[in-house]
Amino acid sequence: MKESPTVVPSFLLQFNACDLLCSTTCYFLGRMTAAAGAFASDLAKAWPLIPPDIRSIVRRDIQQKIDADDLARSEENHLVYPLGMNCDREQWLLVRTAWVQHDHAVFVARMHALENDDE
Repeated sequence: MKESPTVVPSFLLQFNACDLLCSTTCYFLGRMTAAAGAFASDLAKAWPLIPPDIRSIVRRDIQQKIDADDLARSEENHLVYPLGMNCDREQWLLVRTAWVQHDHAVFVARMHALENDDE
């Protein structure tokens, strides 16, 4: 993930960062470009830092596209897949791996907290 600039350009302050994240995700889903792969990679790295309500929206959108891609790949005669080529799909699957790992870490932390409350 790229480092944040020290000073945020003032025009960027006019945008809601969460709206931009959701919109950018939808825009890049299915695109077959290096930029889409770079965005998915950055999204996977940033996953734990994204607010839970926004993670939920992004997760839903990506999972719907993964499900459609799985279905298309199970059928014959598809020339274009919902997630793009294999290399594009792999990048989006890394985002899913990030949310699975994050969910697991949250679950483990909650279990430890419950165990410590019982003591």
